[in-house]
Amino acid sequence: MKKKLLSITFLATLTLLTACNRQGSAFPNASFDVGLFPRTWASVRAIFVTGKAEIHQAVVAKNAAKTWRMKTEMRMHPGEPLVTTAEVACPDHEHMTGKLGSSHYEAVRIGPDSYVKSRDEAWQKSTATPDFYPCGDNPGTRAPWAMLNEGRDVTVILSKLVDEGNAIPIRGPLIKIDGQTCQEWRVQFSHPDKKDKNAPAPNPMASRKMSYSICIDTATHLPLQVVMGTGGVMTTYSDWNEPMNIQAPTADVEIARQ
Repeated sequence: MKKKLLSITFLATLTLLTACNRQGSAFPNASFDVGLFPRTWASVRAIFVTGKAEIHQAVVAKNAAKTWRMKTEMRMHPGEPLVTTAEVACPDHEHMTGKLGSSHYEAVRIGPDSYVKSRDEAWQKSTATPDFYPCGDNPGTRAPWAMLNEGRDVTVILSKLVDEGNAIPIRGPLIKIDGQTCQEWRVQFSHPDKKDKNAPAPNPMASRKMSYSICIDTATHLPLQVVMGTGGVMTTYSDWNEPMNIQAPTADVEIARQ
């Protein structure tokens, strides 16, 4: 009798969790037709797995990858978005392009050297350091033309915020992005510039004004997409472990002025 009651309780819990898992997502153009088995399995994992563990696992999976592509679209200004695409080949190769209307930018980073140019201008060569590259637990440095953090690995940044206890991950729905099933996590935190260290904080959630949403592939545990707020800045990941031909420019190179 006890076993029967436990089975009924377990099935009821799965049904409830699966239904809750179909709530709205913060990701634009997300699909919710993920199938019964993925939703059920995600509901089972929801009982045992925390957001902190999931995001940490995403960083571990990303660190094991050798190459990938990040595309960040920034739509926080009138007109066309600023689109920055970064091709990464760890440990120390990176190629970035930027486009804003008719303006085009390009940057290449290889080992200790960094090259940057705008449209038809000559390449400007300067020094790069290991922290330039978004490999391992390092988020890398942003693109030279970035308005915010375009070019940085946001997954690593979110993981560090969660590990330090400065952000709270909240489970979102199980969704599909470009045909791949992923679990959404909404990460909320307060802006460091707005926090008053001397002010009492009886309710930790009261000051958490900023949020990101990260969607993690349920099969590979790799990040698929990160969205800031309601979509003002969106980063998508693709081409994991695909060949990346990143080479230093050999013509029209000038030494950048310090």
